[in-house]
Amino acid sequence: MKNQNYRFLKSLSFGMVAVVFLMGIMILAHSITQYQLNVYAQIDNATEMTANQTISNQNSTAATGSQESGGVSASIVPNASTMGDKAFSPNPAEVKAGETVIWTNDDSQIHTVTSGSVGAEDSGKVFDSGILSPKATFDFKFDQAGEINYYCTLHPQMVGTVSVS
Repeated sequence: MKNQNYRFLKSLSFGMVAVVFLMGIMILAHSITQYQLNVYAQIDNATEMTANQTISNQNSTAATGSQESGGVSASIVPNASTMGDKAFSPNPAEVKAGETVIWTNDDSQIHTVTSGSVGAEDSGKVFDSGILSPKATFDFKFDQAGEINYYCTLHPQMVGTVSVS
C-alpha cells in the first residue's frame, strides 16, 4: 500500500509540473502577442500624422471628407474583424476620378487598408495604409476609373471595394 501511495504522489507531482509548465508557456505567448500589438499601436501613434501628411502631399489633395469637396468618408466599423464585407462602410465606396477616400478606424482594434487581395502579386501596390490605430485616418486619391478591391492585412476576411467612375 505504501508503494502505491508513493507512485501516485510521484505521478501527481509530474502531472502538476507539466500543467504549470504549459500554463507558463501560454502566459508567455499571450504576453508576447500583447506586447507586439502595443508596439504596433505605439509606432502608428508616433508616425500617424507624418504618414497622413506624406500621403496627402503625394496625392496633392486636402480633402475634408465630404462629397462636395472631392472626398468620400469611409469607416472601419466597430467589431470589423468579424464582419467580412460589412467591415468597411460604405462598401463599395463610390468616387469620381480625382476624388479621395478617407478611411477612419472607428474600431477599437488596429487595422490596415491595403489594395488588392490576400496573396495577390499586386497586394498593396496601389495603396497601403500601414497599421491604423483606433481613430487614425488614411486617405488616398483615385485618379483612374475602375474597381479597386482592398482588405485588412491583419484580418484578411475584412474586404471592401472602391468604385471609381
